[in-house]
Amino acid sequence: MIKPNHIIIGIAIVKFLVSFVLIHPIYELHRDEYLYLAESDHLSWGYLEAPPLLSVLGYLSKLFGNSIGAVRFWGALFGAMNIILIGKMVESLGGKSFASLMACLAFLVGGYLRMNILFQPNFLEVFFWTLSLYFLIRLLQTNKPKYLYLLAIALAFAFYSKYSMIFLFTGIMMAFLLTSLRKWFVISHLYFAGLLFLVLAAPNIYWQIAHNFPVMTHMKLLNDLLLVHVSRKQFLIEQVLFNMSALFVWVSGLIFLFKDTTGKKYMAIVIIYFTTIAGLLYFNGKGYYSMGLYPTLFAFGGVALEKWTANNTSINRVFRVFMPAIMLLLLIPIFPALVPVDIPQKLEKNYRATGMDKTGILQWENNDIHAIPQDFADMLGWKEMAEKTAQAYKLLPEQVRKETIIFADNYGQAGALNFYRKGLGLPEIFSDNASFLYWLPTRFPYRHVLLLDFKPRDTADMVFKHFESYTVLDSLTREYAREKGLLIMLYRNGDDSLQSVASEAIRAQKAMYRMQ
Repeated sequence: MIKPNHIIIGIAIVKFLVSFVLIHPIYELHRDEYLYLAESDHLSWGYLEAPPLLSVLGYLSKLFGNSIGAVRFWGALFGAMNIILIGKMVESLGGKSFASLMACLAFLVGGYLRMNILFQPNFLEVFFWTLSLYFLIRLLQTNKPKYLYLLAIALAFAFYSKYSMIFLFTGIMMAFLLTSLRKWFVISHLYFAGLLFLVLAAPNIYWQIAHNFPVMTHMKLLNDLLLVHVSRKQFLIEQVLFNMSALFVWVSGLIFLFKDTTGKKYMAIVIIYFTTIAGLLYFNGKGYYSMGLYPTLFAFGGVALEKWTANNTSINRVFRVFMPAIMLLLLIPIFPALVPVDIPQKLEKNYRATGMDKTGILQWENNDIHAIPQDFADMLGWKEMAEKTAQAYKLLPEQVRKETIIFADNYGQAGALNFYRKGLGLPEIFSDNASFLYWLPTRFPYRHVLLLDFKPRDTADMVFKHFESYTVLDSLTREYAREKGLLIMLYRNGDDSLQSVASEAIRAQKAMYRMQ
């Protein structure tokens, strides 16, 4: 019999290697990753769209070379640690080798394959949600106050990872109210743990107050532009699809919690699960917002399946071979939709041949259907864009370059240009999109703009109408890239009022967030 620790470590190593072995080299970083890396150049207690923990990891990546591998390291590392944490959870529940195998394999073959290859807050969120629930389970098992404090610390890290932890926090509060955990309300340790959380979260809370709660503005824009396209039916469907290969594992976990005498001791987990799902449904959350809940259900599912097949009968032996095998077999056809293992042309053919093009995986956030998943399209064309921008910039006369600002329409473009700019001899690139608005200089001492946008600015634009003329210098041609067709334009010879008008426009935008 293989020892549980050997199983857990083995699966964790496989998980870690995915980001470095299986992604086709044609794929660069994702547009969101470039934004978070740009934030690491401007370390702060907060940003418009996310808490600051990921930016700290980005800063560390840049210390180690600012390579794509250094960026992907963190998702790989936290994915591997997540598997080890699931293994620890199984151990605390009394599970042995088979339970560890099923629980950890469930995480390996699920939607976390996509999540952990991307330098985005989601992999941190999933890890710290799992860590929080692990400490809650240990609290239920031991009644030791130290787990309250550890829970508070884990929730604080979840808070610094992604603000959606408020849904998990609400679920935990409901669990404390509706289960035996309510006894802690008359014990001072609960309130000291709450105070510890507030102390740890205080810097970001203060930052939000000082900047007029940008998270609320960001969430409103997200809801108006993107979440409006999210249907509650699709949210529920995605709860199945994201972990389709491991569906019977987490469902077994829920059944175990409802039906098994041992499982019922952890009814708090059930309350947390359904409260969080209900909250996300009510606020029209995206399907993957709930992914932090399932690693815990994997642990319970692994324990349940081990217990239900404990008798050494021939049928149980067959089941113990069949179950992990079927998980791996279910993964094979959907794997190209989770990890960009091949060039886009071959992926497109694969999706059509296997019928995955009809499952919704090719539906982007605006509800349109495309040839490849949106995340994969967001990983193409950035270096081409940077090289063409550098070429256009270097062809300008030296005096013109001194009076030219490079301005990108969105954070992906600005972030990618800043990622590549030092090797290409470009100056800092600016934008007024997302957190780049913070770093836009309030004073505008430029006469020319090298603009990246999909079309020329309207002549009624309050800033761009002040230029004498514009010229399209180049465009992006990378097939399948989301930025295909992006124009690189030079706006020349701003008039005498340009600098004051542009400076005032920047100040007005920043005033919304109390920026200086």
